[in-house]
Amino acid sequence: MKSSVFIIFICSILSTSILASDLNCNQLETTKNFKGALSLIQTKISKVQAVLNGKKVDGVIFREIFGLDFDLSKTSTKISSIKNTIYEFNGVALENRTIANCLKQAEQQEKWEQLTSASTQLRELEIQLLQRNLELSDSLRESNLTETSIPRLREQIVLDSQTALGIKNKLENDLLRNQKEALKNTNEEKQDLLSLENELTKIKIELLEKKITFNNNLETKIKYFENLNEKLATSSSHLSSQNRDELVNHFISVQELWLKLSEENYQDLFRFDNNLELPTIPPLEGIEERKNTEKLRELRTELVQLRLNIVQSYTEKKYYELKLLNQLVTSSNAIRTRFFRKLGYSYFFKTFLSTSSFQLIKNEILNAPYRILSYFYSKFLYVREQISIGQKGYVNIFSKIFGLILIFSFLAMLKVLYGKGKERLDSFLQTALRQNPRSYFWKKTYFFWVKIRDISIPLMWLFTLHLIDDLAIVSEIHLLFKVVEIYLWSIILKSFLTSFLGSVSRLDSTNFSAFRIKAEETSNKFKNIFLIYFYTMIFFEITVGKVYIYTLINIIVLAYSVYSLIMESSRWESEFSVYTEKKFSGVIVEKYFQLISFLPSQLRAFFILLFIIVFKAVDFVISLTENFEISKKLSANLFKKQIEKVEAEEGEDNKIPHEYKELYSPKSIDSSEEYVFSAQGLEEKLHGEVQEWLNESSDEHSLVVYGDKGIGKTTLLKKVAAMVGEKEELEVHYAKVPSKTISKESLVLFISEILTGQRIQEEDVDFYEIDRNSDKKKLVILDEAQNIFLSHTGGFEAYYALTNLVNYNTKNVFWILSFNKYSWLYLDRAFGRTQFFRNIFELKGWTDTKIKELILKRHAKSQYKLSYDLLISATKSQDEIDKYSSVESKFFKLLWEMSNGNPRSALFLWISALSRKNRIYFNVNIPKDVDLAGLEKLPDDLMFVVAHVIKHENLTSSEIAKTTGLPEGIVRNAIRLALENKFFFRDKGHRYMVDISTQYGVTKYLRLKNFIYGN
Repeated sequence: MKSSVFIIFICSILSTSILASDLNCNQLETTKNFKGALSLIQTKISKVQAVLNGKKVDGVIFREIFGLDFDLSKTSTKISSIKNTIYEFNGVALENRTIANCLKQAEQQEKWEQLTSASTQLRELEIQLLQRNLELSDSLRESNLTETSIPRLREQIVLDSQTALGIKNKLENDLLRNQKEALKNTNEEKQDLLSLENELTKIKIELLEKKITFNNNLETKIKYFENLNEKLATSSSHLSSQNRDELVNHFISVQELWLKLSEENYQDLFRFDNNLELPTIPPLEGIEERKNTEKLRELRTELVQLRLNIVQSYTEKKYYELKLLNQLVTSSNAIRTRFFRKLGYSYFFKTFLSTSSFQLIKNEILNAPYRILSYFYSKFLYVREQISIGQKGYVNIFSKIFGLILIFSFLAMLKVLYGKGKERLDSFLQTALRQNPRSYFWKKTYFFWVKIRDISIPLMWLFTLHLIDDLAIVSEIHLLFKVVEIYLWSIILKSFLTSFLGSVSRLDSTNFSAFRIKAEETSNKFKNIFLIYFYTMIFFEITVGKVYIYTLINIIVLAYSVYSLIMESSRWESEFSVYTEKKFSGVIVEKYFQLISFLPSQLRAFFILLFIIVFKAVDFVISLTENFEISKKLSANLFKKQIEKVEAEEGEDNKIPHEYKELYSPKSIDSSEEYVFSAQGLEEKLHGEVQEWLNESSDEHSLVVYGDKGIGKTTLLKKVAAMVGEKEELEVHYAKVPSKTISKESLVLFISEILTGQRIQEEDVDFYEIDRNSDKKKLVILDEAQNIFLSHTGGFEAYYALTNLVNYNTKNVFWILSFNKYSWLYLDRAFGRTQFFRNIFELKGWTDTKIKELILKRHAKSQYKLSYDLLISATKSQDEIDKYSSVESKFFKLLWEMSNGNPRSALFLWISALSRKNRIYFNVNIPKDVDLAGLEKLPDDLMFVVAHVIKHENLTSSEIAKTTGLPEGIVRNAIRLALENKFFFRDKGHRYMVDISTQYGVTKYLRLKNFIYGN
């Protein structure tokens, strides 16, 4: 089907392109065709809307939408195809694309829009119809098939009855005439023959009367069913209603219809046959030697054939009646189920204790067996019909039986093949592993095989059943396949439970036998619950639908499953507890065990099991998404909870040698072997911008780098300066802007010294002249450029001067400026970035691997070694891999999370995590984080002062007073509080800046309270 859709799609594209370019469209013909196509589309729209509103329409529209070989499982494919038509062709169907192209070619835009709009509306309604039909388990389409076939059947019945009645009237006249003739005739032999002929004629009249009676009864039933079908269609159109009372009323209405149909289908129908009560046809004995008996023989032959035809016709119509009733019951069941599901569990519990609810549950239970009987009854009717046909019928029956025998023979052969295949694969993998004991591939392959070996055959059977399930020959035993699939899944469940119990138990030769018996009992119990649950659900789903009894049993079985899980967990409490302490131990486990200690033992074991499942799930998710930031954060925080008691004691950092601490000082590194390249690749990007300027492929001669304090801006700029100096022929000037160079005069002196080597006064400097006289191109890197402004009156003079200077049309100077993040965001909001700078790069937080590389590169320069024994002991990890890899990896994820990827913060936290173990080793503990609890209780004046320091990166007390406008006394008190709470760090020049240890916690709080802006 997919290939045919693809071919049609390609052909339509080709035809569209040909029509658009080569076809000469006749305007009159196009207009005529447009009107006809638009009228037809609008008719179809009204018909689809009528179906969606529960009204009766002819079957043509259904055949156009669903096709002749519609399969409910392919609904999504059908909808995708319609959506593609909307997207690719504005909803225009294949047969109307020529008209659409001609309209477009003739520039008749209004008509083209009318055609495409109507076509799109029709396509969207088709999608709604397909979706509604899917929700109702194909009952919309099946109901329409019923509606369209009923009139044909009624016509056939009426015609059949009229023909029989005509023949019956003629026979009655013939019988009267023959009776008169028999009375007049004196020839005894002639009288006998006439009497026998009259007897046969009476039988024929009786047979015809039976046939007419059957047809009249069926016609009455059909009218009754037709009326019920219309009511169902009307109710189904209200499924999209949001009015709860309306939904309840329609549910009750459909419920009543379903009960009527069920009673009709499963009670009256089975009592209606009574072997038809047709008269027997007597044999013609003793007339072989008589003359003129051909008419009698012919009449008897006609009687035999008529009786056979009546039986066959009765069987066909009875079979159709049963099929029709089953379809109506299925449709009503699907609609009532949909209404019930929409009303939800609240409606079930609200009505559960009512008398009517108990009666409905009783009716569902009583009607369930009749649906099964009706299935077998339909097969009985089919067999009887085939037998009555004769040889052809026998061939049909035996061909179906032979097909089923072939299927079961094929499955039996597969059973043998799968068994032998499993043995050979197991032997092959064992041999391969013995021959390649060090091969990673064969180890992993065999390890995987051992895990799935016990369920390999059930998995293969599930795959096989999935492949052959769509074959027409197995449609009759589809339900059997579903039953088998559930059984196979129960085997897989049992194997999974046994493996899980084995993984949480300590097994050895002394307790293995007892474990196997105990595990077998537990896994078998849940396997049986699984089987009973799904088999019961299937039975009631196919018989009475997912309504009262289905919901009730669903709740009961689920409640019993939870109860069984709790009771079985209590048998494994000791194994669960030991496993939890071994695998997940640490503060989390201790606190969790304290939390559940007051519970009864059954519940305690159950909650330990939940703990194991949750942590295993978390570990699995983390292992799958370990490269995602969210997983790293989750892993880090879980690890932190496990080891939170493993903290270096106060004063331990004093025992760390001074020369080791110097390796982690916040100074920028000078040696290239310690440099850690940016994960963003900023070194090459910045170098590339300079190269483009040098090659004159870009007119841009400036760029900005900004990022958090301590994020590595200075280190990056020095690295770029070194890279450019090595590879390019230009002068590189790196300089830090002195703190609060806020006047134009001081800025000019600073810049002129960089460019000329001399401090030139503002009135004497001419930067254009300096640029023209420069015999070599220059790269000027201004670090800490946030020092050129102060947010008060007159405090932006130097910033304006610098931006003007950078934007001069100079030819020989390229500018790189670095800003603190919150300084840059403030300036950007105040003045706009694009007005002065277009190349802007944000230096973001480092990754955990880069943080680890930074720490270990510096550690490698020392003679000391690291010990993770305390962390391993806290987690009680028994795995060798955990000892040397996993714990270290988790620690650096934690360091990354606590530092927010800030390298300077990571250096500080690293030193806080160390304690002296002996002369050579350092113990690695949990990093010490500053406790910022109670921030919300601190005065707003303090937060206001801190926000201004962050915005400027560094300020003196007098500068804080100027920028905040606060009295000096309040400013001094705020500074004191900030120093006490480690919000501020004061350098030798008495400048205050945010402390690296509290930087992220404080800025996060200030953003939350809108003191500062940014991410």
